[in-house]
Amino acid sequence: MNLQDATLALLTWRAPRTLERTLASLRDLRPAFGDALVVCQCGAPEEVELAERYGYRTCVTLENVGIQSGLELAVRSADRKQVLVLENDNCLVNARDSHLLEEALELLQRGEVEFVQFGDSVHQSDRRAKKYWQGFPPRRTLAGRIRWARADAWLLRYCLMHSHPVAQLPSEKVRLSAERGIAITDSRFMPWSNRAFFVRRDFFLEELIPLAESARSIRRVNGHPELEQAINGRSNRKRWRRKRYRLGVSLRPLFGHERQDRPAGDEKALHEMQQGRQAEAC
Repeated sequence: MNLQDATLALLTWRAPRTLERTLASLRDLRPAFGDALVVCQCGAPEEVELAERYGYRTCVTLENVGIQSGLELAVRSADRKQVLVLENDNCLVNARDSHLLEEALELLQRGEVEFVQFGDSVHQSDRRAKKYWQGFPPRRTLAGRIRWARADAWLLRYCLMHSHPVAQLPSEKVRLSAERGIAITDSRFMPWSNRAFFVRRDFFLEELIPLAESARSIRRVNGHPELEQAINGRSNRKRWRRKRYRLGVSLRPLFGHERQDRPAGDEKALHEMQQGRQAEAC
């Protein structure tokens, strides 16, 4: 595998056990990349040592800058024009299909897409997708007929989460790459996801970040803007669809989303605890 024209960039914040699990999963993949770095928020010595031990250079911040600014720093610090961006809990769960990263890099270099999503989140069940679509070929529910554009935004995710053959969707909505491992569509039919994406550096810094920063009001996480909320929230979702950004989605997820630890005071830890209690109550 040759990914020398790309940077592998990870973002972490005081979660050394989670980071080590992810770095260990990437051990065989790391040498394929021409550049690799870990953004260590708050500069936790244990995380810096882990990153360097696994062959990554480090970019250290003095404080937690949040997900949006942290991802921006990771991409801005990359030495290559294409960047595979992971959060510290995006461990590699499907090494067998890691050749799809080469396919994605070729699509990026040829200018066929601006980014490719690889995380399991695009394949998981989502109540919003099921709210607008049913059956296959997909049929609009009543809500899908009333909110046409919003339903379109969840069309591809609906097909992926039910393992429906996306190749049977109309060609103006989706097509398959030459290797047939990546579905190519545009931002009318797929929302943004932070989890495991391969992106053109210039697109992320010059298009996506300014779009996120234009959001008027978004939910913050630990006091900082969160990129998914900024792009998919009420303020920007219509602009996202109108832009028709070209994007790819791996038909087989490569990276998971599983935490081993979180820093004290992390709002997401409290949210996960509340969700667990609700599940137990049910």
